[in-house]
Amino acid sequence: MKGFIGKETIFFGDNKLEEQDKQFVGIIARSHGMKIRDTFDYLKDIAYNAWKQPAGLNIVYLMVLLRLADYLQIEKTRIDPTLIKLKTFNSPLSSKEHKMHMVIKSLTFKNDDPELIYVTCDPKDAQMYVKIQELIRDIQHEFDLSWAILGEIYGFLPKDKPKIKFRRIDSNLEHSSFLNKIKYVPQKINFEVNKELSKLLVAPLYGDNPIYGVRELVQNATDACKERIKIENDKGNKNYNPLVEVSIDKIDEENYLFKIKDNGKGMTLDEILNYFLSVGSSFRKTLEWKKEFTNDGKSLVNRNGKFGIGVLAAFLLGDQISVKTKSVKYNSKTYAFETNLNTDFIDINTIENFEIGTEIAIQFSKSMLDQLTKDNYNRIKWTDWYIGKNPLVKYTLLGEIKEPNEFFKPTKQRNIKTKNYDEVQWFYPKETIGFRDAFVACNDIVITLEGNSSFYYNSNVILRKPDISILDTQGKLPLSLNRNRLESMMFPFEEELYVDVCRDLIARILTLSVSSEIMKKYSLFPLNTNFLFLANGFSLDIDYFINKIKDKTILRILTSNNKIQNTPIILNHSDNLILYPRYNELNNLKGQKESITPDTQAYIILLKERYNLYIKTRRRIPQYLKNKHKVQWENDNFVVYSMNNFQSQLSLFQEKEFNKILDKLDPNIQSVQEIPLSYLQTKSGGLNLNKLLQKYIGDNIIIPYDIEERKRLYPLAFEELHNYMYDYMKNS
Repeated sequence: MKGFIGKETIFFGDNKLEEQDKQFVGIIARSHGMKIRDTFDYLKDIAYNAWKQPAGLNIVYLMVLLRLADYLQIEKTRIDPTLIKLKTFNSPLSSKEHKMHMVIKSLTFKNDDPELIYVTCDPKDAQMYVKIQELIRDIQHEFDLSWAILGEIYGFLPKDKPKIKFRRIDSNLEHSSFLNKIKYVPQKINFEVNKELSKLLVAPLYGDNPIYGVRELVQNATDACKERIKIENDKGNKNYNPLVEVSIDKIDEENYLFKIKDNGKGMTLDEILNYFLSVGSSFRKTLEWKKEFTNDGKSLVNRNGKFGIGVLAAFLLGDQISVKTKSVKYNSKTYAFETNLNTDFIDINTIENFEIGTEIAIQFSKSMLDQLTKDNYNRIKWTDWYIGKNPLVKYTLLGEIKEPNEFFKPTKQRNIKTKNYDEVQWFYPKETIGFRDAFVACNDIVITLEGNSSFYYNSNVILRKPDISILDTQGKLPLSLNRNRLESMMFPFEEELYVDVCRDLIARILTLSVSSEIMKKYSLFPLNTNFLFLANGFSLDIDYFINKIKDKTILRILTSNNKIQNTPIILNHSDNLILYPRYNELNNLKGQKESITPDTQAYIILLKERYNLYIKTRRRIPQYLKNKHKVQWENDNFVVYSMNNFQSQLSLFQEKEFNKILDKLDPNIQSVQEIPLSYLQTKSGGLNLNKLLQKYIGDNIIIPYDIEERKRLYPLAFEELHNYMYDYMKNS
């Protein structure tokens, strides 16, 4: 209305153009970018009741023509080829528009159907195909709308109604001969996140640890192989050898390629679109999967994935994944695509020469490689997630074959029967360095328990849960979303497992090779207990045993070694003696205080050099404890003293008697101490363990050193716990 305002105003039209005419011209131009019906109120304001045909002008008709004409100018003749060579596009959107026009070959206006416009085009990829398809759909919508508006506005005219020649537009995009020729999937495909999981992020789930990316990919690959095993067995094919290959190769100094390839069942296009690329959607919950892999509602294959979020973990390794897959289904195509979590369009192509199965490749940096392969002390490594044998999983790092660490070895002799699980096997590793979390393997994939390693029963005898292998075909195990822990702090079969572990520990104790000649530090992990040695057998500092031997005299032996030779020299000194060895306690400050001057009644023989170091100096021992000791006698090598005025009745503590056996004592003995039984920090076995001890041990709480004597004394234990004892007897 005011012209183009600048240094010099340029008016629209000449001075003879009326104000209302300018308004008409303006609204026609503006209608191109708005809904035509939204212009009607403006027309009524400037033309009143004559707004449909103001001054004899069919203004709405002109709006329709402008919109359709612009829409229909889509063929490549719209582009000036010379200008394109001289200029660059200011935005990716402009570039895409140009490419779209270049693949439209022609518009045909003369067809058998006189009201039809036919578009011939040749898009080279799915993105352009969809873009043209959407454009043609929009043009058809404009035709439909335009015809409706023209009838509405000019219906009052008796004749010569404004109209347009065409009603329909069509193209070759859905012609069968064209679709058979193209090498891509002609659909709009993008990465979708299920609404229920829209707030999920990779880091909160997996802690930005790339090792979990390997786990999820290996899990998906082995699951696919297990499903194909069932498919091939149904066909009668016994020659299928399931295989998963995991490799890391060097691209250049800073970049590496992780690749996992399996010959499992592969994916159809439907599985890719609706499940693999739809986070939170699991194909294993579909009717199609259940028809093939279940019977009477029960799964026929062992599988792990059930949440549909495993693909997220792949992005812990790198920002973009490349996928190739071919389904085992007859006459399937091979699909290939790349994607990341931010892409708004995924171009899926068909390729040739690819075997049935799936391959996923991810490029990542040198720092990611270092993080993935670093030696995490006592933790699972990237090659250790899968413990099964069928399918076979092979690993290579920079061309070198990497053998998984066989730290996880379930045994048929250690298993429990449960209602909801096909099989639960458990075991304790023979060598456990430190106090690591227990591991659980569900359908051959290892799961860390993240601190959920202690039994929740009233016992401080069993330090931690065992490693467990669960066969869970029905997917009952209540795992967290990231599969790193249980939803509950307890297993669904916690009590059954605990009772079975107790049986095993009793079997191990009863088959342990214990000698009366040598006391040593027995490692019975996870049993948190110490051995008590008597002349005719041994016992343990568990409340069940301690409560039955209150009449015995406790001798605590302190040694600088992990064993004491020739113990009968002391044991034969009295029938009531119990030797309670403590190993290397004098090597730490806490041990020095509690072992040298226990705050209880005691009678102590201590090496003189130790006595001078700990008690005569001002170091280590508090003065109030020193004040409670009283020297009884001493010689060149030992000092004998009492604590809290305790009077020993044992001749062992008399100088003359002690000198008789001195040359026969183990030289590693630092101290011999008589202390009350109540001073021992006994462990509570809890109700379940004590019930089993009552059943199998009874009142015979001093276990004979001789194994044959044990068999005679505990016949029920050797009968019912035979399966547990087999390995221990064999090793003994």
